[in-house]
Amino acid sequence: MDKSGLHGAGRAFDIDGIFWPDKAFITNQYPSDRRFYLAVESVLRKHLGTVLNYKFDAAHQDHFHVSGRGEPGFVPGHESRVLYWQMALTHLFDRPVTVDGLTGPETNGAHLTWRRTTR
Repeated sequence: MDKSGLHGAGRAFDIDGIFWPDKAFITNQYPSDRRFYLAVESVLRKHLGTVLNYKFDAAHQDHFHVSGRGEPGFVPGHESRVLYWQMALTHLFDRPVTVDGLTGPETNGAHLTWRRTTR
């Protein structure tokens, strides 16, 4: 099948799972293993500009969509990056926030309290 866009150009791909000898990672298992899911996503985001995850939309609940489009790093107005940060604040840093992809007072406040504790 011919694909358009970055998939067709060979600059984007989807990850459904990763398998090591002693551990299996399946992306649709996010609800049962959030910390490991976010650890894998963190590595992807370190190297790739675009990562669409479980919370981005229903179509991405069973895979990561990744591409080199854009530079890695946080951008407050970029929905998928804000979703990731909200998920990390909630599930990794014990700063529960609404995971909606929008940067607002709740996310900013949790970010500031997290930063104060990590300095």
